[in-house]
Amino acid sequence: MISNTRVADISAQLARTFALTTAGALALALCSQVAFYHAFSPVPTNLGVLGVLLLGGVLGARLGTLAVLEFLLLGACGAPVFAGFHGSILWLLGPTGGFLLGYLPAVAIFGMICERFAVGSYARRVVVSFFGALPTVAIIYLGGWAWLAFGWHLGTENALLAGILPFIIIDTLKAGFAASILSVINKREF
Repeated sequence: MISNTRVADISAQLARTFALTTAGALALALCSQVAFYHAFSPVPTNLGVLGVLLLGGVLGARLGTLAVLEFLLLGACGAPVFAGFHGSILWLLGPTGGFLLGYLPAVAIFGMICERFAVGSYARRVVVSFFGALPTVAIIYLGGWAWLAFGWHLGTENALLAGILPFIIIDTLKAGFAASILSVINKREF
């Protein structure tokens, strides 16, 4: 039999998890609204990648993944959480769908990198966060590239030209910004 104290502890833990993941999903939704559209690409520039990096670094792999999953489910159900206040399962099937779905493995991997290696001195945290963010962004790119190339039949070269190359510099800057923020945040408090 489970004691009342144990039930209260489990309830408090579930409430805490729900609060953190919902706050994370909403933060990612806000980041996604800072979007700029381009004539050369069906993919907008937005702060979603920055949001994913911050979620992984602050919430860690487990809670960060739950927050991104909640974000994707909210959007698939029609909540206007995707760039430009869009929301629908059709948006996940659109040209940005591969990038959005790439957020899931990316946040999990970056969260694990930060939990495991981004400890110690400030310089170490910055370096680990930055160099951990780069392959994380590559994971998002891989999902987006594959979806554009094969799901949208753009071909491998056109998908690279329209969905990846124009965004490398800005996403590298986002990785640096995320690394500098994460190095001063003590995520262990969560």
